[in-house]
Amino acid sequence: MKVTKNPELKIKKDAEWGEIRDLTGFTGNLYLLDSQGEIWKYLATDEEFGAKQKWLRETANFSQAKKMMIDGSIWVLTQDGQILKFTRGIKDNFNITGLSKPLSEIAAFYTNADLKNLYLLDKGNSRVVVLSKSGEYQSEFSWSGINEANDLTVTSDDGQIFLLSGSKINTINLK
Repeated sequence: MKVTKNPELKIKKDAEWGEIRDLTGFTGNLYLLDSQGEIWKYLATDEEFGAKQKWLRETANFSQAKKMMIDGSIWVLTQDGQILKFTRGIKDNFNITGLSKPLSEIAAFYTNADLKNLYLLDKGNSRVVVLSKSGEYQSEFSWSGINEANDLTVTSDDGQIFLLSGSKINTINLK
């Protein structure tokens, strides 16, 4: 049975927004990544969202931002492959160390509060790179088809990596 439901407008476009590049939920709240250098937080109430709040406590450059992940800290991936980490609204130092081959083209990344690692889809090198959340290289998974993937998700640190390639989904076992 097909059920069609009309979407309900929960948050109206706001005059302060620039271009919203990504949105994600965390602990029931909604976060919007704004190209003008802000992360807007909307607190969840019983059936609605409250007024927007600025999550950052300092200015940031998100003009090249493309994706955001939240695990308690907020991670931002930029068009040029930089990974920015913010904790409690302030930018953290995050540097990648221990790679045997430099990253080439980071198309996507993934983490969440349940994962101890950060997963990078490095299309340019046909691999998924696994980093600790402090930036140390842990491992990598290579396969020629990875260069066709455009997104990934991970079930848990000992589960699977799911790679989206157009209309196909491939998996890599982590163990």
